Amino acid sequence: MIVYRTGHAEEHPRRRLRELARDLRAWESGTALDLDIARDILIELGIVESGIADALSPDVDTVSPMLRALREASHAVGRVFTASLIGAAHDEQRAMSSAAIEKLNVLAGADLPDTIAVGAPEGYAYYSLYPEQYAAAATDIARSMSPSAVVCIGVRGIGTSLSAAVSAMLERHGCAVRSYTVRPHGHPFDREISLSLELRRELTSQRDALFLIIDEGPGLSGSSFASVANALTSLGIADVQIILMPSWLPDGSRFVSDSARARWQRHRKVASTFEQQLLHNGRLAGGFKADAALVDLSAGAWREYLVRDRAAWPVVQPQHERRKYLMDRCGRAPLLLKFAGLGRVGRAKRARAERIAAAGFGPAPADLQHGFLATEMLRARPLSAADVNEAVIARLGDYLAFVAREFAATNSRSSSSARDQLREMIEVNTREALGDTASCAITSFMRSGAVIEERPVALDGRMLPHEWLRSGDTLIKTDATDHHDDHFFPGTQDIAWDLAATAVEFKLDDRAEHYLLERYSAASGDRHIAERVPFYRIAYLAHRVGYATLASETLDPSDDQSCWLAMASAYRNQLRGALAPISNAA
Repeated sequence: MIVYRTGHAEEHPRRRLRELARDLRAWESGTALDLDIARDILIELGIVESGIADALSPDVDTVSPMLRALREASHAVGRVFTASLIGAAHDEQRAMSSAAIEKLNVLAGADLPDTIAVGAPEGYAYYSLYPEQYAAAATDIARSMSPSAVVCIGVRGIGTSLSAAVSAMLERHGCAVRSYTVRPHGHPFDREISLSLELRRELTSQRDALFLIIDEGPGLSGSSFASVANALTSLGIADVQIILMPSWLPDGSRFVSDSARARWQRHRKVASTFEQQLLHNGRLAGGFKADAALVDLSAGAWREYLVRDRAAWPVVQPQHERRKYLMDRCGRAPLLLKFAGLGRVGRAKRARAERIAAAGFGPAPADLQHGFLATEMLRARPLSAADVNEAVIARLGDYLAFVAREFAATNSRSSSSARDQLREMIEVNTREALGDTASCAITSFMRSGAVIEERPVALDGRMLPHEWLRSGDTLIKTDATDHHDDHFFPGTQDIAWDLAATAVEFKLDDRAEHYLLERYSAASGDRHIAERVPFYRIAYLAHRVGYATLASETLDPSDDQSCWLAMASAYRNQLRGALAPISNAA
């Protein structure tokens, strides 16, 4: 089943490179050389380099003067980042910054594509992954193995900036470094890379070097790491010379990919964890001037804090939750620190949180440090479907009217892509859940043109009862900043998705749902919402049956796994009911 979506935006590379050069110039001329700013520039350049490299070598990875210039620019910014990380002298940092600015300006004047497709690297946006971790791992390699020559291969996209940080840190330790990026293709569980003859020759000529494969993950399959390792082995490079640099160290026995399981045992892995780089050294707590140790509320641990009765705990998929911590403040209300994302991703989420708080629907953000957004931790009770009454429904309708009004999307290209992905997800998941007959009915319905044109919105995307907290007489929406922009559905879609989700998850009967839509319509001026909700109920249920099925299959035996299994069955039955009018008409 399909539960993930792909999201890309259009970027103008020349303009972005000039902006990054200006950012470096401003950073260089400041009184304090801030690590967060250096990191942001490294991340943003990695995004641009990945987009240009994908445009120049969409199918086969190769070498060219332009690709070398891109790598040299990222490597130069990597030097700035690592110099800031280790606290090098300001004169050294400024000299490195000046060199990087020159390379960026030269690139900005080169013959580049007018536009490129870019996406936010998932590790930086969702999974609390930091370039500092890879710089530390590079130091471990330099000290423990003392390599004289190293070839760094970054897996595009996030591996582009990570490999720049690794290359720069190895260089500081006296290593001669060559760096490349590659893009695996194919099924997510069976990735492959294709190398041009020129790149194969260049890599083969360096077969005595140490080869580092640099990427986030591994995920369910581990196939991206395996695809690069397979290619290197085909060039005659020995297993002992191939080092994997992941973000964590699973044993690999549960990888979906047979090749990845084998590869994981054949090669040395070197990683430095988030805990080592942000928690144990006090950096995260210090950023917020914490008075006491942070309490980890990740992976569903927040339930024990907010819900006393374990039997009433909301179901979670722990692997998909953002990192979050409770911070005491000596007599004042504690803060919740939740990972919002590095760079512009985190800043955008803070801005959205501020707009939601100003309208009275969410907690006000207090600070953003190291990618973590701080809000007051409310001692409030999460809602359940049993709490539904007229006042609750009115609050839900008013909130969704606010979302539709304040976060309307304008990028027609992105909305067209989102629509196509949505329809594919519905068709595939309906077939997997209910069989070919139901799938054919929904496919025929969508191709008939019967679906009303949607109004794309950066949705809430989490209209679950426990995401609403009762604080006194007020209902506060939590977790409202980023689910329109993660790698799951819905992404940017019609507000009808959130309204349909509300009706499903709050178990609204026909009368209550009618009141919800009336309240929303009155507050938003959207007079056609009732016509669009039936289709989006099907879309929502198709996705949720896929998500619940994946969660039940991925988790080890637990209360959460059992709940997801039961929920998958319930969503399947509701999807069958929502499809009945279409199936009967067909």
